[in-house]
Amino acid sequence: MGVPGLFKLYFRNMYARKKANKSGIISVQVIDKSRGSYRVIKTIGSSADLSVLDELVSEAEQWIITSQGLQDMFSIAAQNLDERQSNES
Repeated sequence: MGVPGLFKLYFRNMYARKKANKSGIISVQVIDKSRGSYRVIKTIGSSADLSVLDELVSEAEQWIITSQGLQDMFSIAAQNLDERQSNES
């Protein structure tokens, strides 16, 4: 679920938000609040299932990371470890 140890992922005033719709479905959106007002940058998806919502939030966090040109050091470290282990065997 994104970067471990962080409850919300903030980069340049962007974050993932869960917003309830009138129908009871919850939408996951990427929000920018850099100019004092909330602006929806991208809607990732919507669902009523909590496990699907967790996946959508992770997808939104990953979208924020890639759209800002940032790298997730934990996934890079895990990938490097996998490569080292496969090279050793």
